[in-house]
Amino acid sequence: MKTIIRNSGNQFKGNIHMHTTISDGSVCREEAIRQYRSNGYDFIAITDHRKPGPTEFIKGDPDAVSEYEKRDFLIMSGAEWDTGSNYPGDGRIFHILGIGTGDIPSLRKYPWGTSPGPEKMIKAIADAGGISILCHPSWSVMDPDDISRAEGVSGAEIYNTVSGLPWNVARADSSQYFDIWASRGLMVPAVAADDAHHYDGDQCVSYILVDADELSEKAVTEAIRDGKFYASQGPVITEYVVDRDRSEIRMKVSKDVVKAVFYSNYSWSDERTIIPDEDGIVIRHTVDTETFMRCELLTADGKRAWTSPVALR
Repeated sequence: MKTIIRNSGNQFKGNIHMHTTISDGSVCREEAIRQYRSNGYDFIAITDHRKPGPTEFIKGDPDAVSEYEKRDFLIMSGAEWDTGSNYPGDGRIFHILGIGTGDIPSLRKYPWGTSPGPEKMIKAIADAGGISILCHPSWSVMDPDDISRAEGVSGAEIYNTVSGLPWNVARADSSQYFDIWASRGLMVPAVAADDAHHYDGDQCVSYILVDADELSEKAVTEAIRDGKFYASQGPVITEYVVDRDRSEIRMKVSKDVVKAVFYSNYSWSDERTIIPDEDGIVIRHTVDTETFMRCELLTADGKRAWTSPVALR
């Protein structure tokens, strides 16, 4: 039996992909912080293109009038690094977040659209003490095989808010990549993020819930590196257990979840979609031909949560 998620009451809500006027975002850093903090987030990483920002901890004021000012809030250092472009002949496109690092001069020296390649980007981020997240595979129209060049990432974006309508074409959802990768034995952790640029609806939508020991850059970074998180737009998972001996997956979810949809390499199953019982319990039995499983939770108003793929055998 393997416990994937067990909420001990220490889940921190955060968005680790966003931009400000320091690069190509439409609001200043202070306004971006205000919006996420006032919407109940515990932490963010401001990831302006090739311009890492400093770490900052805002201590909540217990005597404040507004609720959001009472909350502690963490701003993590980060940047979005890139190589390639959408133009034919310009090479493969990789956008990779470096979270929990300061400046990385070895990457910043390259002009826009070029870099030493994803392998060296990931190594440079790791050498700087950070973690790497692969951005928006669907928006980038990535070749699924290119995941082999991103070895060492701590996750990839299963959902990227601004990559969808009305800001882009409908490529916000990259979940099919995770199924292709998992069917090949690669269990890539799933991240949801906003990649906010416009702040006209692309902010405060998609996030991760991280089970960290405390609200600090070190603890949150380590928890993400260890896979102690899941992606959501609202639904909460308080327990997620994979019992291989009993061929069973058991979840406990928040009461707003109306259905749990299970994805695997198996084309057909009588238990593809399960309605939670009145206590929010979901039980899914697996079959011998299923090699991996991931789940999407849906609410009546269309909000989703995503578990990362997990190997069943």
